[in-house]
Amino acid sequence: MNDKVMLFDMEERQPDTGRSGGQTWVFTGADSLTVQYSEMWDPALVMHSHPNEQINLVLSGEVLFRVGDSDYELKKGCIIRIPPNQPHGLVEKRGEEDFKVIQLIAPAAEQYVESQRTNNKGHFGWPG
Repeated sequence: MNDKVMLFDMEERQPDTGRSGGQTWVFTGADSLTVQYSEMWDPALVMHSHPNEQINLVLSGEVLFRVGDSDYELKKGCIIRIPPNQPHGLVEKRGEEDFKVIQLIAPAAEQYVESQRTNNKGHFGWPG
């Protein structure tokens, strides 16, 4: 178990832009949790599944989100739990505002690599 304090500043990290229409920053805390922050401006259905539980906290925007065979309207303030091994993905973006979401994935997802550090902002108490 990792018991040290860790600081992750998205302004220091390179987002994953591998999927068109968005970008994601990935932080892996300990073996028990992966945290992702995603900004999507042109989401398309990318159904996928994994053996991890996932909880999405919507910060802004509005989308139609599919879990299994059901669609859910998600907007700012919504929290949705996706059970392990359930296919899920964005169906469509609604409105003009970018869809921004924090995704908590537990246990930590081995398939996601933490965003690479590109610079050091010199935070007090933060090792370079």
